Amino acid sequence: MASSTIPDIYALTPLEKIGPKAYLQYIVSILKAGYYAASKRFAPLACEAVPNAEAKQAGIWKLKPIDDQEFEAITLRDLRAAGERFRVCQIQANFIPGGLILGWSILHMFGDGTTFAVWTQIWAEEYQRAQNLDIPNPIQLPETIFKDRELLMKPSGRNAGHLKDHSEYTLLSFTPTGAPLKMASKNHRGQVFYFSPEMLQALKKEAWPDKARASTTQKWISTNDALSALLWRTVMAVHFPLETLEGDSVSTFNIAIDGQSRTNPPVHPQTLGCFLEYVALSLPIREILSSMSLADEWTDDITTLIDKHVVDVDRVVPTAFLDVPGFNCVQSSGANFALYDLDWGHALGNKIQAVRSPSNGVINGLQVILPTLPDGGLEVLVGVEELPQPVA
Repeated sequence: MASSTIPDIYALTPLEKIGPKAYLQYIVSILKAGYYAASKRFAPLACEAVPNAEAKQAGIWKLKPIDDQEFEAITLRDLRAAGERFRVCQIQANFIPGGLILGWSILHMFGDGTTFAVWTQIWAEEYQRAQNLDIPNPIQLPETIFKDRELLMKPSGRNAGHLKDHSEYTLLSFTPTGAPLKMASKNHRGQVFYFSPEMLQALKKEAWPDKARASTTQKWISTNDALSALLWRTVMAVHFPLETLEGDSVSTFNIAIDGQSRTNPPVHPQTLGCFLEYVALSLPIREILSSMSLADEWTDDITTLIDKHVVDVDRVVPTAFLDVPGFNCVQSSGANFALYDLDWGHALGNKIQAVRSPSNGVINGLQVILPTLPDGGLEVLVGVEELPQPVA
């Protein structure tokens, strides 16, 4: 449990300021009791996000505590319309024959995958407690996961924060009023593909550096690297078959990475908040699809960039977002989040059976590596636009 000296509502770090402003009977009483107990341990779960009129920069939001009597955190038969108030973290329970689909919509700028995983661990524990189950080893949250946020509120002064050093971000000359039309298109579907442990090993072998056609000093790659290369090439091949490609268009691939492990000064690896960062890769699409094998394919400085050189945080966008699902591609991963290990208590069936998105994916042009399955395999949510004709 967090210490009483930790502020209930915390201010945004510079990195969070440019985070995505977008949302992820007996049983019902357990759901509500467990969630409300978890919200007492994590302040954002009991808040809504509102514009910060006192901030010096434009586009800054802040957390505002919300009265549980104003509207419920967990809703039944409640589909909110655009413009209605919404919690930072909103739950919808959907009962189906033989089980429960728990819809979870989260305002991303207040948390990243690591934070969501910690929230979920506490949430599952509180659901057990709401069922009066014995919890022999309750989770003890170290105070540092709250306090270490203060280390990153201001730049250290050791880095210049130049935009030219961060191709993964683009500073627009105007303030966008919303997501690009293509990114928000409803003509988009998300499909989950399964990779067994054997398939992942074969893929990694195929993408090993010694098979690269171009000269490389790389001696090793991760399974995630190999899967990323496959996803990039596959999405480009679906959208731009080689025989239809015109010119030498370049594709930018933004891969979301864990910012907690890349801070200076270092912070606890589970520090709460949104430490979403990206690495950006760019290559000609023709080269990706034809001449290359699969084998060919940082925080304080960014804080300085945001804190010292940006007037309106809404103008800082991941570069790939400027043309998805066009020439660019975006990837995120939750492979290390052990959601399938959590015990939710017998009333909720103990274990999660599957992690899924709505049928139209998450955002148009985003691929998501879902949490690692109990058998060691991986599922990948691939999102592409519907095509006028099937791809052979």
